[in-house]
Amino acid sequence: AQFKAALMGSAKPNPDLTGYQQGAGRVDVGRAIGQSVTSDPASVSLGLQQWPHADDQPVTKTVTYHNAGGAAVTLNLALGVSGPGGAAPAAGMFSLSANQVTVPAGGQAQVTLTVDTRVAGPDGRYSGELLATAGGVQVSTPVGVDKEVESYNLTISFVDSKGAPSTDYGALLLGTDADNANVSAFPFDPSGTVTLRVPKGHYDLGSSIYTDTGGEYPDLAMVAEPGLNLTADTHVTFDARIAKPIDVTVPDATVSSILASVGYDHITPATGVSSGALGDTFDGITTAQIGPSLPATELRGNISSEFTKLDADGTPTGTPYLYGVAEFPAGGLPTGFVKHYAKRDLATVHTDLGAVQPGDDANYLFEGAQSPLGVGGWSAGILVSLPDTITRYLNKATWNNELDTGTNGADGWPVTDAVLTSTVTYEPNRKYQEQWNTGPFGPAFPTPNFPFDFVTRQGDTLIVDPPLFSDSSGHSGGSMYDSGLVTVYRNGTQIAQEPVPGGEFTLPADAARYRVETQATRSGFSGLSSTVKAAWTFPSGHVSGTGFAPMPVMAVRFTPKLDASNRAPGGRFTIPVAVGHQPGSGSATVKKLSVDVSYDDGKTWQTAALSNTKDGWTATVNQPASGFASLRASATDSAGNTVEQTIIHAYGLK
Repeated sequence: AQFKAALMGSAKPNPDLTGYQQGAGRVDVGRAIGQSVTSDPASVSLGLQQWPHADDQPVTKTVTYHNAGGAAVTLNLALGVSGPGGAAPAAGMFSLSANQVTVPAGGQAQVTLTVDTRVAGPDGRYSGELLATAGGVQVSTPVGVDKEVESYNLTISFVDSKGAPSTDYGALLLGTDADNANVSAFPFDPSGTVTLRVPKGHYDLGSSIYTDTGGEYPDLAMVAEPGLNLTADTHVTFDARIAKPIDVTVPDATVSSILASVGYDHITPATGVSSGALGDTFDGITTAQIGPSLPATELRGNISSEFTKLDADGTPTGTPYLYGVAEFPAGGLPTGFVKHYAKRDLATVHTDLGAVQPGDDANYLFEGAQSPLGVGGWSAGILVSLPDTITRYLNKATWNNELDTGTNGADGWPVTDAVLTSTVTYEPNRKYQEQWNTGPFGPAFPTPNFPFDFVTRQGDTLIVDPPLFSDSSGHSGGSMYDSGLVTVYRNGTQIAQEPVPGGEFTLPADAARYRVETQATRSGFSGLSSTVKAAWTFPSGHVSGTGFAPMPVMAVRFTPKLDASNRAPGGRFTIPVAVGHQPGSGSATVKKLSVDVSYDDGKTWQTAALSNTKDGWTATVNQPASGFASLRASATDSAGNTVEQTIIHAYGLK
């Protein structure tokens, strides 16, 4: 206790922080060692004064000063307290019994501190310090009182599916207004009923109620009230018996469910809540929402299922097809859900998966639907051996697709070395053909993209995060790498450099011409795309507001016809070439393009014959019978922006 008093009393508080944020402040070891006066208690809590405040009683606490020195010390006392928003408390709210006390050598002296929360002034937390000074002596005692804002008792009862008070449940309460966004609680009491003291406002209140039915797992009822509006003492009952089951099927009796997810996404200006139940099947899972529905722009339910054919050991390995269905009901968590999909409800997506290197036998293909609110959903992975072909049947939703490639680790589980992703909305009763994991692997700017992806500027921050290892179909790609580098130039002068392929950089506000160079080198992958480099030049100045402005950068994509192991034959060979701008970066058109090829890992280069037709550019080369082809390109658009791009070991030669 003495050490605590010495450290707290000599600490230096930050005037920009409240006592609830910093306690006593920053420790000052030198002062703590040399100072002989301390206070007891080391901090003064004047407690919680419940709203309303007309009937509050004044609270008085005694502070005792101890003097371990050999001479008496006369302390001058002053209160420095601030309330909500940093405002000074109203006159008479805080008072001291004396403004000065003398503490004898080896003795003590006392002062009383009183708070009267009946005094007019805003509700909320008040904090500060009782400061005692005498020459070089300075003892700071933190002081705080919570003059409770308008609040009410929220009582929640949990009932299991047998009608008994639940002892096995989980619950989460989150404030959804700007004023109560910091309110969160996990209410629980073994009796099945719990009472909380909560500020007035809107809340998201959700629960999971478990009932033992004698099976391997208990039944789960997900019951929620996302639109709780607390304006008085309130009693909410979450009764598992009102929850209804989920029943989702696809038009194939030979497949089994490998993913069952149900829940809701709740987005407000103050916070975001995603709550749900997840399993292999919907067996034993029920759902219900009580209280009001909310606008579809704020609250949506989500029900996602994935089905596939299982091996004899019950795993989805080597399956030829995958079903994915997802729905996002407007207004909230559905009270039960039933949907039996027919073939006409689904798109057929034939998907060819290439192999980058021998041994790529541990690869996961993921599907996850994205809510209209922009929240990603759960997905299940199936193991595929590359190269492979799989057919996916998907309903109309925005699907986040992902292919993780790598090899088996020592424990038999996949080790991910590279990731390819895309976001696509498929139309029902239509057929699609997709290719994944085909080279050359290099930069691409696919659509859609997150607002802060790739090369963007927010205010005076430049964000460089290009997908350097995207496949030839334009699926955004990232990879493990051995070394990387990014360099930023402003008007020809280097202003930043980092030993990684991307980063965030603070720029001057005024407009200038920038050059950004990035590169990454990786081993493995049969040597494909062993080094990828890109350099862009473009103008940029301060971006107003908080949004992200895409920079006018380009990517050159090569789409030659390669075999399943990403190899091409020797001799005369044509390479389709496309140049694309980053989405949202303007309407400039490409005016100049050149392409070079190397067969000695970039030591020497040959200019490729380039033709431009209505179908786009084509580069023609004459290749040796073995080794690797490397590709280099440069382009300039009508606004004067440029790109230079190099891919060492773009593809193999057979």
